[in-house]
Amino acid sequence: MKKRIGSIARFAFGILLAAYIIYANRDAFSRLEVSAIHWNLFVAGIVGCIVMTVMTMVRWYVLVRATGLPFTLRDALVLGFTGYSFNFLLPGAVGGDLVKATMMARRQEKKAVAVVTIAMDRILGMVGLVAFAGIGAWFWLKSGGGDERLQVVAQWVLWAIPISVVGIIVMLSKTVCENPLTRWLRTVRFIGPVVAAVLEAFAAYRAKPGAVVAGVLMAMAGHALLMLSLWFLVESMAPGAAPLKLHSLLAPLGLFAGSMPLTPGGLGLLEVAMERVYDYGGLDKGAAVLMIVAYRIAQIIMALAGLLIYKLFADRLTSAVEKPATSS
Repeated sequence: MKKRIGSIARFAFGILLAAYIIYANRDAFSRLEVSAIHWNLFVAGIVGCIVMTVMTMVRWYVLVRATGLPFTLRDALVLGFTGYSFNFLLPGAVGGDLVKATMMARRQEKKAVAVVTIAMDRILGMVGLVAFAGIGAWFWLKSGGGDERLQVVAQWVLWAIPISVVGIIVMLSKTVCENPLTRWLRTVRFIGPVVAAVLEAFAAYRAKPGAVVAGVLMAMAGHALLMLSLWFLVESMAPGAAPLKLHSLLAPLGLFAGSMPLTPGGLGLLEVAMERVYDYGGLDKGAAVLMIVAYRIAQIIMALAGLLIYKLFADRLTSAVEKPATSS
């Protein structure tokens, strides 16, 4: 009961926060004329956001298969869309990742390993976002951006790339995974099986580094598509409000800040974060809010599609667990 109340409170807080940001930037909406919207760019932006989300599910599929678990691309799409729906639409006590992990674990013998793949996918997704942001920062610096504050931001983003890469290498290294501490942790009651599952997954990724590299590259490509799609959305409603190079530097920072798991789907947080980074960069913050509202339309489409996919395909997922025989 307490968890449900807390989840409803977070959902309500997200709605109120988003409503406040929209109200604070109401002038941007009052200036917007439907007839003036560039619908070709708007539709391209919506479609690009949807394609990017599908790419994240394909990335997860690659990471799961690297561990040797029985898993199909259809499984990844069904579970991915289902988790997306729970994460964005429902103010329940569980997030999308937890729903996805639960549904997958029920059908796998190595349940903990299955859950680790979801965490690994999240980690590589963040590394890909940092890497793409670094590329955007490099291009912006090369273009001679004059704002000293933004130069500092760009330089910090560039430093985040080697830190992230080293972090992944260290995390998966044999030294970290096979030492007296981890061997002892395997024997500890309750946490031992979890530690063993994590190390087993890490060993699989260490044996197949190509899967990890592919995961990072797919994350970078997905975030590049998302940045371009968001730019299409803002350009369709506020032409010239956000130069592409500066948008590519600022938008990843807004997405990162808005990804904190405090409200369902980052509701309210993403609106605030994107408004703030646009304003920090000297851009029209109202245009940023217009962009995120349009992005929410794409998310609602995907969430509704996820509910339909769950209804149609949830009972057709691959299972490595034998069902108990029923007596006739």
